[in-house]
Amino acid sequence: MVKGPGRPTAVQQVVESMPFLRWLGVQVVDLKPGHSQVQLSVRPEMLQVAGLLHGGIVASLIDVASALAVFSAMSTWVEIRTLEMKVNYFRPVRSGEIQAYARLAHMGKRTAVTLCHVWGDGDTLCALGVATFLRLGDSAADEPTPA
Repeated sequence: MVKGPGRPTAVQQVVESMPFLRWLGVQVVDLKPGHSQVQLSVRPEMLQVAGLLHGGIVASLIDVASALAVFSAMSTWVEIRTLEMKVNYFRPVRSGEIQAYARLAHMGKRTAVTLCHVWGDGDTLCALGVATFLRLGDSAADEPTPA
């Protein structure tokens, strides 16, 4: 898997190896230590009955972007799991592309917290997410890298 700060192309290969993310069409745009940017194109099967992008799709994009921000800040591979995620939805999305920008807010020995903004076409802030991750494995072997 990805070890420490990686290039978007290497991380994109990891993303493409996951069937759900492949179905979503998630593309890694940028990756720096403690930061990530991902995007996806809205497709008709992603819309709910009112013709708006389903909130679960937005939440999934927040989860992916946030996890990548955590991975990019670690000096060695440590498995993580999403413990909690909160999403505030501001504006609906009907079509086009959405982009998620996540940044690491806190990296501890056992948990990491991220903040993620989701933007739609025309620089419209669509949603804001906060996610907490549990770091699994030998946390003493991987001291946190400052964001």
